[in-house]
Amino acid sequence: MHTPISVIIADANEVYRQGLSSLLQQQPGFLVQAVADTGAALLQLVKNHPPGLVFISCALPDVPTPELCKNILALQPLSKVIVLTSNKTPCLVQQVIQAGASGYIINHVSVPVLFTAAQTINDGGTYYSPEITHIIKDMMNGRILSTMFSPRELEVIRAICNASLTSKQIGQQWHMSEAAVESCRRRILQKMGCSSVVGMVMWAVRMGIVEVG
Repeated sequence: MHTPISVIIADANEVYRQGLSSLLQQQPGFLVQAVADTGAALLQLVKNHPPGLVFISCALPDVPTPELCKNILALQPLSKVIVLTSNKTPCLVQQVIQAGASGYIINHVSVPVLFTAAQTINDGGTYYSPEITHIIKDMMNGRILSTMFSPRELEVIRAICNASLTSKQIGQQWHMSEAAVESCRRRILQKMGCSSVVGMVMWAVRMGIVEVG
């Protein structure tokens, strides 16, 4: 029997907070550990009860969402952050992803899609609603791509995704130590909000950095 995915939920709106909690509790494989109505309360819960997934809204009154994402991951690096919101502001989307969120989901999403997204993220992938994927692609076709990743990091992404090169092979090709390549790979995964090479490939394909085939 699989261990349930532990979840903490944070939303200033009690109806949304309890509604999401009820939905997840009814779904096999999820265990809601706690809920919070402020960023400060959430961080205390994350510190004391390490979750697998953290659902947060962009309406928490005391801590900006990007800062909250960073603080959660600083406390529990293995946790995954999912932003569930109606806010589609491109600047906020960029900041949240750069802060390490693994998911950005618009809150009119269907229940089955929400559960699939949560499972995908828990397994080391990422999920962004179609509206958000479109925003990210638009940003990445412009200035955001070069600010999110350095030229070297983009080269490493393409080497891993397109050529399936190992860190050792990349290091030999570019006259870098294997440790330096591994450090670069870890930074990339952190920025993407992924925990595996499979997640990196899925993220890079979804965002148009690399092409399939």
